[in-house]
Amino acid sequence: MAALVLTLLALAGADAPEKELFVLTSGEEHFGQIVLRNDRALFIKVEDRIVSVAPADVADRIPQRAIGREYERRRARLAHDAPSHCALGAWCRKVELFKEAKELLEAALKLDPQHAGARKELAALAAQDRSKVPWREVDSVFLRLEAVAGDGKSTAPDSESWERIKSFLVNARPPFTVMPEGDRKIPPTWILRVELSAEVVSENRFYEEVVVSRVWRGTAKLAVMDPKTRAVRFVLDPGEVTETLSPNDKGAGIKRAALAKLLQAMRANPGFRYKKAAVPPPAKKAPEDGGPAPG
Repeated sequence: MAALVLTLLALAGADAPEKELFVLTSGEEHFGQIVLRNDRALFIKVEDRIVSVAPADVADRIPQRAIGREYERRRARLAHDAPSHCALGAWCRKVELFKEAKELLEAALKLDPQHAGARKELAALAAQDRSKVPWREVDSVFLRLEAVAGDGKSTAPDSESWERIKSFLVNARPPFTVMPEGDRKIPPTWILRVELSAEVVSENRFYEEVVVSRVWRGTAKLAVMDPKTRAVRFVLDPGEVTETLSPNDKGAGIKRAALAKLLQAMRANPGFRYKKAAVPPPAKKAPEDGGPAPG
């Protein structure tokens, strides 16, 4: 069975698919990026979870570049009271209009200094605005991309499988982005090995069989815990960290990003933080005249 081994680099500011506001026929709204789709569902990355919705349930889709116009439309109908300002401020926080959210929530507190909802939203806003806590290079994760065939020879992954995998991983926080394997600009960071079968990738179930191997210490695995519930257990050997990730309500995809959990575990455990991967020695060049290589 062929396996895919991914090479990715997680850096602040990496390119990722544009976010959208998905307005459902029920009135519910989700702001995020589509990471997978099929005939029955759209899988949307919303903060740290995956939400699945039926395409027929989507009444409107507003791209992030048009969110400003939607904000102006809603602002024009804003009532002069604290609950209305708080509600619009919470919406702005959801769609990452942080400046507008702060202004609206502070205005809500001026109208009603005891408004608990506005205080709660301001606290959430402070935690969510990532511009105040930028990701550092040491928070990056570098993974090598190649395909390993059954005979052990490296082959290029087919484009469909690669796009399916990338659509999941570019939405981690911080986002992953694909870099050429020989790109010398890639900094020396953690080196991880991710293997998954092509069959699992084609069925959008690769989380169930992901195995992550750290070249410098032990292994990490995502394995199915219960065949009925399909809950997934995330374990870093030799047992420092254990997390259980549950699938979404329709049994396809994981509620919380598994690789984001890996990043969090690395940051939280001193044994995993700021480890540098060993650089292999350069290969010896063969002599140009075809004679024996020097010893």
